[in-house]
Amino acid sequence: TQSRSSAASDVYKRQVVHHGRGELVIAPSPRSDEVARQLTAAGIPTQVSDNVRGALWAKLLLNSAYNALSALSQQPYGPLVQVPGVTQVIADIVAECLAVAAADGVTIPGDVQAAVRGIASTMPGSIRPPRRTWRGANRPRSTT
Repeated sequence: TQSRSSAASDVYKRQVVHHGRGELVIAPSPRSDEVARQLTAAGIPTQVSDNVRGALWAKLLLNSAYNALSALSQQPYGPLVQVPGVTQVIADIVAECLAVAAADGVTIPGDVQAAVRGIASTMPGSIRPPRRTWRGANRPRSTT
């Protein structure tokens, strides 16, 4: 059986198994409300926003705060934030992202600080990149 994987989902036996949050944000257009309804009905939460750039920055900020630390330590988000000093590193990453976004004129929607704090509790077992990538990285490769 063949499978493909990305950080957010796996394709296995012709089914997509989603691991991430997967909210989709689309810009307003004459058809955007209908497209959003259809995608939501298909199980892909979708919202129409005139601040797609801000939504992308919010996603970047959350990924920046957790993914590199999780990948380097090979720790899921929940246990990761229990390590002394990690929450301060995350706070520093968030502050830097917010400063760059502000300097570029980007408004990040929602309560960024609450979203960052919430990731460890809403996705405590998440680890980036997927564990199978790390396990496979150290396997001996066949030379034949």
